[in-house]
Amino acid sequence: GQLSTFVTGIAQPYGITIDAVGNLYVTSFSGNSLHKVTPAGVASTLATGLAGPYDVKIAPNGNFVVSNYNSNQIVSVTPAGVVSVLVEGALHQPIALDADSAGNLYVANDLAKNFVKLGVDGSTRTVLTGVSGVNDLSVSDDGTIHWVDQLGQLTRVTADGSQAVLTTGLSAPGALTPAPDGNGFLVSELGQNRIRRVDAAGLVSLYNGAQFVQPRAMRMDAAGNQFILAQTGYITKVAVDGQVSRVISGLNSPHDLAIEQSGDLIVSENQLRQLKRIDRNGNASVVVTLPFSPSAVTVAPNGNILVAALNGTEVFSVDSAGAV
Repeated sequence: GQLSTFVTGIAQPYGITIDAVGNLYVTSFSGNSLHKVTPAGVASTLATGLAGPYDVKIAPNGNFVVSNYNSNQIVSVTPAGVVSVLVEGALHQPIALDADSAGNLYVANDLAKNFVKLGVDGSTRTVLTGVSGVNDLSVSDDGTIHWVDQLGQLTRVTADGSQAVLTTGLSAPGALTPAPDGNGFLVSELGQNRIRRVDAAGLVSLYNGAQFVQPRAMRMDAAGNQFILAQTGYITKVAVDGQVSRVISGLNSPHDLAIEQSGDLIVSENQLRQLKRIDRNGNASVVVTLPFSPSAVTVAPNGNILVAALNGTEVFSVDSAGAV
């Protein structure tokens, strides 16, 4: 349950990603910078002069793709820290994005009400106009985009521009993710406290007949089992064969969920300021009690647990045993 400070002084760490060897990359929104932290905890500033960097992803070529919220840009940062603008002028308050396996980036612009494709070849193309209120999107390798919006619709547009509303009447749809069995998509409905499946034909069903109260996070393990964290304090498992079971209840203001290589779950709890580990039998133990309210949590390739402070300036590392 002991903490070690992984990196300090990062103002508003909004975006976090990890490379294959365990280096951590963090955007500082108000600091207008991108930071690198090695597995040994050595921190360095990779890039400065950014404009409200929000999210960061690693491209297939090894460069970092950063969304500059304040300047309406997507920029590329090389491992050496060289910054170049991938696109500008076509982005207006980008709010959702996804990438295909080739590294092409698709961005939803809230203010411009469009989708823009940023090609790996440097090209920029407006895929669709007249879209607004996008909550989440998912893109497939053939260029088809699915998205959910504030009107409660799931819509599809193909690479040739053919557009169709697959379903309406979703209640405050939030997260959108492909179904683990490949049959359509799963949508979290915050308004009705449930997960729903929308198949390729647009048919809507309650996912596995289960109801999920205030579903906050969905994670899939290596075997394809879905774990759904509810804000009301419990985790539900939906197995590959469709069986639904309660993993644990009684969590206190859970914020985020991660899965260790062993299959154990890690949950951040806001009010108790704790990280908890839940094993496969549903037994919970406190990994560490924190001096701050935790927000995002993830597991590094070396097994360490990385947790960001809510509204703070630090990212902490805790090893899998809770020791320094």
